Amino acid sequence: MESIQRLVRSQTFSNWLDVAIGISITTTGISDYIKGTIRSLHDEIKYTEPCVRLPNCSSDCSKTEQNLSKWCPTCMEWKKQIMKHNRYNNRARNIKWKRISSKEWPHDVNEMVKVFAPDWETMIPYNEDLSVALHVIHNCKKFNIPIPVYNRVRDIRNTNAHGERRASITEKNQALNGLLKFLKRPEIASTKSGKKAISKLNKLKSTSALKLATTDVSIKRRLVQTVFLWF
Repeated sequence: MESIQRLVRSQTFSNWLDVAIGISITTTGISDYIKGTIRSLHDEIKYTEPCVRLPNCSSDCSKTEQNLSKWCPTCMEWKKQIMKHNRYNNRARNIKWKRISSKEWPHDVNEMVKVFAPDWETMIPYNEDLSVALHVIHNCKKFNIPIPVYNRVRDIRNTNAHGERRASITEKNQALNGLLKFLKRPEIASTKSGKKAISKLNKLKSTSALKLATTDVSIKRRLVQTVFLWF
């Protein structure tokens, strides 16, 4: 395995690292947009008929009852209303309901968002992993991000995560420009986290994460997390 010291001295590794940090910044940058959209959906379900008058669930049906038809009226109705906003009907059979607490749906927005998380992951929050965040955006019809935009950002993330830990300066610039274009969508750029992420990505485009880390504590923290993850 190449030593960390040798990799850090490599320009192509530094470029790859910049993209990895850009992805981390983007993950945080879209968090307000996702949180606001999901909270709006949650309020829409919670405070309108037929869910507004339903009693609390006492048995946590998703964890205790495998037969979905035997769920209590509250969990059954909440599931029905949530799934109305699911983009793909065939996802229902793949959702790991036991990993979700249905009794918490009326009270916890973060528990509801798990329904839209990728089938392979319901534990990692959307504000910590771009792949999880993109799945939530893709699976929930409440979001209006076009599929081609989603695909482009997904490809940037997957190439960085699953390819070699190297990137040319052209590949770095293309990736960061793609992430910036995503963040500059009005619904994201208007949020506090979106504005902050755009500012950081613009700085990253003109220098490197290694240099920024000497003066920016948040970049330094992201660097440590990235290196720890991969080494």
